[in-house]
Amino acid sequence: MLLAISIFFILGGTLQVSANPPMQQPQVKGLITDIDTGSPLQNVTIWVKGTAKGTKTAEDGTYAMELPEGSKTLIISCSGYLTLQVDIESRPEINIALTKDTSPESSSAWGLQ
Repeated sequence: MLLAISIFFILGGTLQVSANPPMQQPQVKGLITDIDTGSPLQNVTIWVKGTAKGTKTAEDGTYAMELPEGSKTLIISCSGYLTLQVDIESRPEINIALTKDTSPESSSAWGLQ
């Protein structure tokens, strides 16, 4: 054992012990669904309010993203659904059910009547 330790130091080995591991950037993940059917929604845009940081949901309605320091609110937007603002509150997982936008303004904006 003493021989192994001696060889380690002779070969220039160093041992570093850190009491503070590097900080990981906070992340958030979740699932976006339709409130009426429970079906997962794909291509929903999720971004951090006040930044250009964002992502879209996958085919199965899931999303995951790193959060810039100081992130407080997510904005969730999808065509045909009401846009939501959700407080992050240090939650690592935020699942959201979106409600369809049935207002006349939204249907006329898309050329529907």
